[in-house]
Amino acid sequence: MIKPEEKVGELLERYPKLNKVFKRLKMDCPHCKGAKSETIAYVARMYGKTPEALVKLLETELKKGK
Repeated sequence: MIKPEEKVGELLERYPKLNKVFKRLKMDCPHCKGAKSETIAYVARMYGKTPEALVKLLETELKKGK
């Protein structure tokens, strides 16, 4: 389960395939220097999304691989 307070960098290290979700949303997170310190919630708000909506998109992508 993905939590909004998780760091983006840690999430992408654990689940590299989630890079494409950020790319599809035009979020520069995979290449951003702040990825190691910024949370999913912070990034979601920065790009005009709710943390819950971004978490749902990320979890949906993870379920596709199962």
